[in-house]
This record gives sequence, C-alpha cells and structure tokens, in this order.
Amino acid sequence: MRTETDGARAIETFSAEPGAFDVVVTDYAMPGTSGLELAECIKSRRPDVPVLLTTGFGQRLAVEGADVRGIDRVLEKPYRMAELARAVRDLLDAKAPVAGAPLQLRDNREVRT
Repeated sequence: MRTETDGARAIETFSAEPGAFDVVVTDYAMPGTSGLELAECIKSRRPDVPVLLTTGFGQRLAVEGADVRGIDRVLEKPYRMAELARAVRDLLDAKAPVAGAPLQLRDNREVRT
C-alpha cells in the first residue's frame, strides 16, 4: 500500500509504477491536485484500475460529472471504516478474474482460483 497526501505527488507515485496498483482511494479535496484530476490521470494510464472517491461534497460531484471523470465509486463522508473496506472489496471483486481461470501473479506463477 502506498499513501500520499498531496494530489500532485500521488500522480507522480502512480506514474512511476502504474502496474503496482489494484485500486486507488482518493479524496475530492486534496492539496496539489483534486481527486477528480487524479482519477482522470489514473484512468488515462490504466483504465482498469478502480477509483474510489471519498467526499463531503456529494452535490458538487453530480454537477461536475464524477462518473465521466473516472470515478468508479463515491463514498460520502462521514463513513465508517467498515464502509470503506466494503467499498474497496466490492471494487476489487468487480474486477476479479472469472472463477477457475488462471491468475497470473507478479512473480509469474500461475494460480487457479
């Protein structure tokens, strides 16, 4: 897991190793770059990486079109850790391979699910 508190730094971190990410959790309001801009950047490089945006500005997101800017799920603040965990799990499960299909691990071993 990697964490950044600055949006511009988050883009640098992702850009340096985009294959290392399975999901990205970001906040709408961050210094440097907004969560929406971060999502657009991620999706332009890796459209398969799910992006979860946390926000206290739900109404503003509807106006700005979060769904067309690369956001796969929005989690409204305040939220409980269990809600965050469930949202991340749902995003990961949605992109999981079909049961029984070989899964390629990073060390090039193949595993059956």
